Amino acid sequence: LTPDDVSQVYQSRENSREVNMHLGSLLIEIGSKLSTLNKQLCQKVNSAVAASLSVAPSLSICAAEESFCTALALVEELESSQPTSSEISNIWIKGQHLLLSGRAHTNIGASILELFQSGGMSSALNTIHRHRNMAQLSKALNHFNKAIASTGELRKNAMAIMNNANAKSISIYNAGRTWASEAVHHSYDAIELRSLASRHCGTCLWKL
Repeated sequence: LTPDDVSQVYQSRENSREVNMHLGSLLIEIGSKLSTLNKQLCQKVNSAVAASLSVAPSLSICAAEESFCTALALVEELESSQPTSSEISNIWIKGQHLLLSGRAHTNIGASILELFQSGGMSSALNTIHRHRNMAQLSKALNHFNKAIASTGELRKNAMAIMNNANAKSISIYNAGRTWASEAVHHSYDAIELRSLASRHCGTCLWKL
C-alpha cells in the first residue's frame, strides 16, 4: 500500500468509529426514553402486555453496546496501524487513541449499566438471575476500570508532548494550536473522562 492508501484506510476506520459512537449514543437515548415510557404504560396494562413492552428498550440498549464495541475494535485497529515513532505528531496520535479507547470503554460500561437500571436484566431473586446480574455489573465495572487506566496513560502521554523539544511548534492537526496546547487539552479530557468513569464505577459498586 502507498502512503496515500494507508491514510485513506486509516480515515475510513476513523469515520466508521465515529459513526458507531454516534449511533450507540442515539440508541442509548432511545432506549432510556422507551424505558421511561414503558414504566408509565405498565401501570395501565396487564402483566403480559407489560412484559412485551419491556423488550424494546432492552433491544435498543443492547444494540448500543454492540455499536460501542465495534467502535472500540476500530480504535484498536487504528492503534495497530499507527507506526511507532518519537515524532511529536505520533505521540499526539497515541494520546488520541487512548482517549477514544477510554471513551468507548466508558460507553460500553454505561450501556450495560443502563440495561440493568432500565430493568432489562432480570430482577428475579433466584440465584441464577442474581449471579447473571452480578456478572453483567462486573463486566461494566471492568470497562470503567479500563477507561480510568487509559486516562492515566493519556496524562503521561500529554507530559511526553510537553517535554518534547517541538512542544511549542504549531500542531499539524489543529491550526493555531501548539503541540503543548494540544497536550493541555488531552490532560483536561483525561480528567473529564476519569471523573465520568469513576462515577459509573461507584454506581456499579453500589449495585453489586
